[in-house]
Formats: sequence, structure tokens, C-alpha cells
Amino acid sequence: MAASVRRLNHVAFQIARGDRLPSTLTDRFKFDLFASRTTESVRQLAFRKGAAVFLVNELQRAVPPVSDGTEYLPDLLYDAPVSHVVNTACNACFEVDDVEGSCERLQEQGCHLLVPPLEVEDQRGKVVYCVVKSIVGNVRHTLLDRTRYTGDFLPGFQSISSEVTKEDSAGTFFDHITYASPRKSTGQVLRWYEKKFGFKRFLINRHDSADDGFVINGDGMGLRLTAMQYWQCSKVSLTLPSVEKDEPDCKFVVAESLPDQGKNQVDTFLEHHQGAGIQHIALYTNDILCTSRILMESGVQFVSPPPTYYSQFEKAQEIQMAGYDPCLLSKFGILLDTEVEEHAKNVFGKESIDRIVTWLKNHNFPKDSSVLDIGTGNGMLLVEMAKNGFTNLTGIDYSSASVELSKSIMRRELHDVKIQEEDFLNPSSLRSVFDLCIDKGTFDAVSLNPDNSAEKQVQYIHSLRSVLRVDGLFIITSCNWTKEQLKSIFCEGFEILQELPTPKFQFGGKTGTTVSALVLKRNK
Repeated sequence: MAASVRRLNHVAFQIARGDRLPSTLTDRFKFDLFASRTTESVRQLAFRKGAAVFLVNELQRAVPPVSDGTEYLPDLLYDAPVSHVVNTACNACFEVDDVEGSCERLQEQGCHLLVPPLEVEDQRGKVVYCVVKSIVGNVRHTLLDRTRYTGDFLPGFQSISSEVTKEDSAGTFFDHITYASPRKSTGQVLRWYEKKFGFKRFLINRHDSADDGFVINGDGMGLRLTAMQYWQCSKVSLTLPSVEKDEPDCKFVVAESLPDQGKNQVDTFLEHHQGAGIQHIALYTNDILCTSRILMESGVQFVSPPPTYYSQFEKAQEIQMAGYDPCLLSKFGILLDTEVEEHAKNVFGKESIDRIVTWLKNHNFPKDSSVLDIGTGNGMLLVEMAKNGFTNLTGIDYSSASVELSKSIMRRELHDVKIQEEDFLNPSSLRSVFDLCIDKGTFDAVSLNPDNSAEKQVQYIHSLRSVLRVDGLFIITSCNWTKEQLKSIFCEGFEILQELPTPKFQFGGKTGTTVSALVLKRNK
């Protein structure tokens, strides 16, 4: 390989004067503007969220191409302008150890050099960079050595004060960058990146083929996805980086459409951009439900998958096994991909179960108490309670698929737990009065129902009072309601005994929506 990549420093956009991308990043996606520079011909703005940095290059005037077809703009630092019909993400900046040597080796291999090695310095030190053209459409790569620079971003930029703390940005980084590429060009792209930067192919999941890639085929859409990365690759599957990792790796995915499957997003991109390029950039978050909710409230528009995605039996099983409520995922258009027997740790899954069981054990809750799990889903809460010695357990769910799934798990786990299909808002067969009722998502689903949600909340509380004895306990986990809101909703006949500890979630410089977990007692 010609250049050894240490890490991805930033991703750059080129936009025309007056484009709304800068305000969209701050107002809707909650990025922090932390550095800028302005000249007569260009305004450069740096935005940051966690380890993800976007550099937006706003050209103040059109730049005429030079004789070799490229363009030149001396005021533009750390990039080269592109002649393009639309605003575009066009530069993935890599940090390397030896810019001059890398540049020389890349040129020897026929790589097109857009900007020769340049040195830029200020009072915080100096950096060296060059810009080379990728084989993919209008994409280019800035190669940067900033080992001798101690500033917040790069020389030439003025820092902008920010109230954002490290905790506000925890868990956000570039997960992958996807190239839209013409048909039958993937192999050429992979070979170019392997030869130039040492990228290695890796398998996305167990359905990925080393020869054919990961093929998505059906419903009038055909895509081939092939992944590569510059870190030591996994030979088995795509493993998400740890949020504790100082330098999380970024993957690159090449997407091309399959013939005879109708027009898809790759074809649309190639047509709109008149060639290959960066089609999308994926950001990692450690709480996708809360992040999606905050972004939606900020005006971000989400692509809505077909409703059948969430109702198909096998997909519903997969979602339930991961601990999610299909209604919540559907609201935000969240897709779920898992491997067999892989259980996600999330607000309504393993972490929530451990939180509830730990509290019951710490407070010596009687093991023979009658317990009702409202919206049992895959039944894993009841499995864990049975493992901890609880003997009088019942789970209900309105979904027949969930009930069958829960029953199959109980048979596999050899636990004597009652599971039945029941609509909690209109219970027909619940005759018992329980000592403890548990909800980890059902009340949220009821509240998010667009059809008379207020009336359904009243029905829910009426049903709860009918099945929970006086002095009985109600444990609720919610990603939709705060502690104070839940206190107000359940003010008639219930009192809060304790708020269970949950991870704080901060976004955009402020403490955002957090998971609420409360223990309530019925007092009348």
C-alpha cells in the first residue's frame, strides 16, 4: 500500500453560498459549531458531535476549471473544490504519519494529485496535508499529519466557544460511509483502496458472500453491498466499535444496484449527482430510540419503511427477541438487523430486565408474589425472574406472534410460566389480582398510538387498577415520559416509591430525554 491510514479526521461537504446545511447541522442534528475561517472566496465551518467532525466548505463564488479538468481555489484549505451540479459530501480526510512519502508513493501508482503537500501553521503548531483524487466519482481524500499540532482543529481556523461537554457528545462517531457506485464497478473500487490505502474487505454479516457481497433482493429493489475498512478487519462479521474506544474505526461500504429490479436510491443518486460519490454517512449512537425522538422533534424527516416490515412474523420475532417493541421502532422508522441468538442491550431489553430484577432482590420482594408482565414480548423478563426463584409469574401480550414466541422460549427454558394472549386495554380473561405489575414499553406504545391516545391512557390506568391489588407495586420503564409526567399521569391512586437509576442521555449541550424507570404503589 502507498499510504497507511491512522484514523478518519473529518468528512467535508462542498456547498453553494446560502445553502442551509450549516443551520441544519446545528438546529436539527444538534452538532456544535466549534471552528471557522472566512475569506473572500470561501467560508469554512467545522461542526462536531462526539468524535464525528464535519467540515462544510461554502464557496462564495463559482470556481472555473483549469486545463486538466480540476479546479483551483487558493483560499480553500485542506481540500480542493469540485465542479458539481449539486451540493455534496466529497472528502474523507485521513490522518497519516508521512504526508510527503505517502503523496510520492500514490503518484507513482498513478493517483491524481489535486493539492501537493502544503504546510500550515499557527501558534499551536503546524500540520502538513495534501489532497488526492479517489477512484470514486467526485470523492477526494485529504491526507493530514497533525502530530505536531495541539489546537482544537486545524491551523487557520478560529475556535468558537461552546458549552458542550464531553458527556454531551459521548457515543457519537462515524460508523460507516457509503459510496453509490455504477454497476460492476465494486471490484475496481475495492482493489484501488487496497492498493492505495491498505483497506481490507470484510463480511457485513452471515449472509455476506466473499464473491458476491451482501445482496438485498426483492420487492422491486436490488442492491449489492460490499464493505471494507482500514483497521484490522473481522473475518466473520461487522463488529460495532466500543463507545469506550478512543479511536473508533470507520467502515466504507460500496453500494451498487442490481439489474432488472427497478430504480432504487443508488440509481437516483448516480443520476442526480451525474456520477459516483458519497451517498450517505452513518453515525453511531448508543441510544437510537432517544436520539431518533430528539431528532424528530427538531424537524428531521425520517424515511418510513413499509408497515409490513414490522408485522411480518419472522421480523416481529427478531424485533421481540432483541427486546424492542415493534410499535416504537415503526414510529421512528428504525430498522433492526441482528444475528441469531444475539440480544441487544437497550432500554427495554437486558439492561431494563437487570434493573428490575436487581431492585426486587435488593428489597426482598417475596418470591411467591403474583406477578403480571404487561406486554411480555419475548418473555425474557419472566425467564430471568424464574431463574431468580420467583414462582407465580404471568405474561400477557396482544400479539399472537409474541405469545407463541414466549411460549416456545418457556418450553426451551423449562419454566412454568403462564403466557396468554390478552389486550390489556380490554382484558377478558384476567381474573386474578396481582401483587406486582411490570410494564417496560407497553404504556409507551399506547401513548404513541395516533388513534385516541388520551382515551387509551385512561383505559390503561383503569385496567391496571382492576388487576393490581391495593398496596401492590407497579414498575414502569418508559422512553417516552419523564418522571414528572408519569407522576402526573398516575396521580390518581398511585404514589412513587422510588426512581430506579438509568443512564443519563445528553444531546446538543443539554440533558435530553432519559429513560424513566419508576416503582409506584397503589394506595387506593
